Amino acid sequence: MKASDREMRKKEKLRVELLIATMHQKDDSILNRMHVQSDAIVINQCEPFAWREFKRDSYRIRFLSCGERGVGLSRNTALMRAERDICLFSDDDLIYRDGYEEKIIQAFEDFPEADVLVFNIQSIDNKKSRYQIQKPMRIRWFNFARYGAARTAIRRTSILQHHLSFSLLFGGGAQYSCGEDTLFLHDCLKAGLRIYAVPITLADVDDSTSSWFRGYDEKFLMDRGALYRAMYHRMAFLQSLLYLLRHKKVWKEADSFIGALRMMKKGIRDYTIHGGNLEKKEEAYCGSIP
Repeated sequence: MKASDREMRKKEKLRVELLIATMHQKDDSILNRMHVQSDAIVINQCEPFAWREFKRDSYRIRFLSCGERGVGLSRNTALMRAERDICLFSDDDLIYRDGYEEKIIQAFEDFPEADVLVFNIQSIDNKKSRYQIQKPMRIRWFNFARYGAARTAIRRTSILQHHLSFSLLFGGGAQYSCGEDTLFLHDCLKAGLRIYAVPITLADVDDSTSSWFRGYDEKFLMDRGALYRAMYHRMAFLQSLLYLLRHKKVWKEADSFIGALRMMKKGIRDYTIHGGNLEKKEEAYCGSIP
C-alpha cells in the first residue's frame, strides 16, 4: 500500500456494523442477549419473510427474516446490505464486551494498511480450547486456517472491490457442514488483501452446543476432504494426510488412520464430482427488501 493511501485511511472516521447470522428468532431480544452496542444487520433464517428497521439507543438496526438456509448465504445477504466502513461477522452465541466498537476502530487505525483484522473471542467457562492471539501478527498462507468468521472484521470496500463473498457450498446448513470462513480468508489472501491478527478480545462465546459439529465422524471427515479439494485442488490428498498426522484425536475417534484418510478421500472425490452443483430442495424467497 502506498504511503498516501495509508495516510488517507488514517484520516477516515470509521463506523462499525455487526453482521449477525441467526435462525428462528421470534423477536429482537437477541440484541440484548448479545449485548449489541453498534449498528447491526440481523439475518434471521426463518418463516415468514419480514423486514424491520429501527433505532436501538443511538444505533441503526436492520432485521431481515427470510426463508433461506446456510450460514454462508446469511453472511452474504448481510454483506450485500452493509453500509458502514467496518463490518464484523457475528454469530448468535456471542456476548459482546463493553466498548467493542471503539476497540475495533482503534485496531484499524493502528493498522491502516489492513483490509481484514482478526480478533480474539473467549469461550465461556473455557468449555472449548480456542486459539488465542498473543501478539499482533500478519496472517499468511501458513496460519490462516485457525481463525473463524465470528472473530473477523473487514473493510467493506476492500471486500467489494475484489468481488469476495462466502461460499454457498460450505458452512452450517450447506452441502458441506463447515469451512466457509476458512475459504473466505483463503480467497482474501489469494486476492492480495492484507490480514492481521490482534490480541484484543471482543466477545465471549457459549460453546456448550454446536449447530454442526457431531464428532469426528464420516460426515466431518468427508466435509474436511471436500474443503481441502476446494482450497488446494490437486494437493488435497496431501493436505488430508498432513491434517491426520497432526490431529491424532481425529483419526482415533474414526477407529483408524487409514479409515479416516479413506473418508477424507471420499470427500475429495465427492467435491470433484458434485461440488459445483449446489442442490436446493426448495426455492428460498427473500421478498422485496428496501
